[in-house]
Amino acid sequence: MRRIVLPLLAMVFVALAVPRGDASAIVPVNFTRGTVSGAGFATAYPTTLEVGPDGRLYVADGSGVIQALTLDANTKAVTAVEAITTATDLQEVYGLAFDPADASSPPAIYVTNTVSGFGDAGQAPAGSYPGKVTKISGAGYATREDIITGLPVSNSGHQANGLAFGPDGRLY
Repeated sequence: MRRIVLPLLAMVFVALAVPRGDASAIVPVNFTRGTVSGAGFATAYPTTLEVGPDGRLYVADGSGVIQALTLDANTKAVTAVEAITTATDLQEVYGLAFDPADASSPPAIYVTNTVSGFGDAGQAPAGSYPGKVTKISGAGYATREDIITGLPVSNSGHQANGLAFGPDGRLY
């Protein structure tokens, strides 16, 4: 098993020591770096991660695999892994988001995914628009619905990336 260091998993603490009226002051940010490993977790090319409303860490990779990791509260070691998608379900996942207003269980996952190719035999034809946003939901995450399709991509690494729900409840 390969151990993957995910610095984005770090807990971030911001010291709010900015004096009032001094907007130019530097606010220090401290990171705690750790390694995500254990319980059969492996990924070769992680592209995005997000903590879900269920407290699990969702990790996606460039092959289309999404895994939900249960972490030990004290050691942060992976204690369980649920495969959400496989490389045959999706390709090139670069964005994950959860709707904060959705209380479904398991929580629905919104993902950006595409086929840009990068020179392989499955690359997108020139002028095609295979980028999309897919909602993955339901028991066992068996329901997949493309909610936005036709997003432009290129074979040089430009495709749909991050997703986020805004304070207005809209997906951006």
